[in-house]
Amino acid sequence: MKLKRSRCKVIFCFLLFGMMLGCGGESGNGSSSSSTGQDSSKTITVDSGSQMGSFRGLYDGVNAGPYSYKWDKDLSLAADEIGLTWFRVHDMAGGGVPSPGDIPQIYGDTGAGDITDPANYDFSTIDPLIAEAVNKDYNVLYRLGRSWSYPPLDSGTDPVRWAEAAHRIIMHFNEGWNNGHYYNIRYWEIFNEPDLSVFWAGTREQWFAFFDTVFSILKGYYPDLKIGCCGFAGIDREWRTAFLEYCANKGLDPDFISWHLYNYGIPEIFMTEGEAWQIEMDKHSLTGENLLTEWGMFGSGTHPENANASGAAFYAAALTYMQDSPIDMAFRYRIDGNEITTPDDGGFNMINPDPGLTLKIPTCSFKAFKWLSENTPVRINADGSNTAAGYAVIAGRSPDDRMVQVIIGDLRSEHTGYNLMIRDLPWGTATYTYERYVINDSLCLELVESGEGSGVSTFQTKEDLAPPAVHLIKLYTQ
Repeated sequence: MKLKRSRCKVIFCFLLFGMMLGCGGESGNGSSSSSTGQDSSKTITVDSGSQMGSFRGLYDGVNAGPYSYKWDKDLSLAADEIGLTWFRVHDMAGGGVPSPGDIPQIYGDTGAGDITDPANYDFSTIDPLIAEAVNKDYNVLYRLGRSWSYPPLDSGTDPVRWAEAAHRIIMHFNEGWNNGHYYNIRYWEIFNEPDLSVFWAGTREQWFAFFDTVFSILKGYYPDLKIGCCGFAGIDREWRTAFLEYCANKGLDPDFISWHLYNYGIPEIFMTEGEAWQIEMDKHSLTGENLLTEWGMFGSGTHPENANASGAAFYAAALTYMQDSPIDMAFRYRIDGNEITTPDDGGFNMINPDPGLTLKIPTCSFKAFKWLSENTPVRINADGSNTAAGYAVIAGRSPDDRMVQVIIGDLRSEHTGYNLMIRDLPWGTATYTYERYVINDSLCLELVESGEGSGVSTFQTKEDLAPPAVHLIKLYTQ
């Protein structure tokens, strides 16, 4: 039998010794060709007959959106293309400026007048933004507190009044208070990065006591909601240990512990930091979820990796490694940007502010993970990842056994390509379609090759992949 593959033309490749071999083609970053000279291809083996559980979202959470207050644009179509389903209400107007949803914008950290009087609250700016998310069936995690735009919260702030203001925000969105709604928003995050002096002006011990009061009051009102803390920046590791010890000693068990991390060059660090948080949580018998509520390569500034294939390969690796971490949810920072006026200028926005709201190249890896998780949610064994080189391999199978997909990302290895073998195709020897998609500096998960195969239950191909780039291999049958 034979495997028929096409790029710009149809090429026939014959099965030799029961294995399918790839054909030559165009060369270049992320494209396919037969290697010349010394072969430094990576050997990758996927076992379609295995099962490792299901994929977790992790790619599907983001800060701000789906309506961009900063850009005054509806980003929901692009959000759906990426597969975003969770939005964190934080920095809705961009970093460094007062944002809708902040307690200082709705009521005030200390407030004036009767804290129970609806007239002292202003939900006019945040209401339409939450409505955009909820009415389009997105999930919301609401950060109670402040964006990076105010003087740090004074340690003398009355935690009871602050908690009561937060209580009325929850009442507004979940109980209809003050011309409100019945959204049943489940996740409520108390504050943001109290371990940074730009947010909290007091000592860590003062913060622990402040949180203790606020958390206890809110859990008293809402025992069934997920109420947690606190989006730690994590720069001072002693904060983590001291806070978890405080919770254990006081008998507090937040419904989740949230933390933030930005790092370029070490894509496995999100996995290892998630493990470190979980070890500490387990050590102190805390049973809440482990949430990464801000993450990315860079937290500010413009960087070429925010707009090129290096960023795409980095995120492909990070998302792959995070699947093996204890992290329950992750929220990229962020869907839009600050003063972004031109496409691909290196800002941290996931989407370009062009008329088409196109995806930035690094965001294309999130789209690849959407395809993997939605179309082939049964994770199967795939050998070949190497965290030291930022090399990532991850694969899945559809529940009806009609599709297998493999993502291969290379950030900085010395390999020039890969030899991929997929064993035990779930449809046996039946005819199937083969497709290969590429992410590089100019392609965003674009189809570059397709063909058909049949006759054996093993698929093998040899492809060039010059890092940094990402490939997605799709096999499917009717």
